[in-house]
This record gives sequence, C-alpha cells and structure tokens, in this order.
Amino acid sequence: MGILCDGIELHWLGLLVVVTLGIAAIWVQPYMALSYANFYRELVDEEHAKTLAAADSINQGTQTDANSNPSESNNESDKD
Repeated sequence: MGILCDGIELHWLGLLVVVTLGIAAIWVQPYMALSYANFYRELVDEEHAKTLAAADSINQGTQTDANSNPSESNNESDKD
C-alpha cells in the first residue's frame, strides 16, 4: 500500500522511476513533492479552521460575560 495523498496512491510513481532507471524521476519527484505539500497544507488548513472556531466560541463567551458584568456594577452604583 502506498501513501494516500488527496485520494491518489503514489506508490506506482516509484515503480515508474525504477522501471525507467531513474529517468522518470525528473518529472515524478516534483509531482510527488507537490502532492505531499498540498496534502500537508490541507491538513494544516483543517486544523487552523478548528482552532479558529474554538477561539471564536471562547471569545463569544467572554464577550457576553464582559457585557453582563458592567451593567451589574452600574446598577449597584445607581442604588447608592
């Protein structure tokens, strides 16, 4: 089983390089490097989106807490 990258198994490219005695490596190596880079980039983008969503939910929670606290303190000062 080769490395699964964007739904494409790349193990056949290595076989192509072996069969052509390395001549195909001129075209195969850049393709494989870009495939690995794009796969990594998608993984990072997914993780970044999850992190941003978690940060937004935390920020929304603190904004509602911050908005409720000043109003309580203003009401207390008005009573005195």
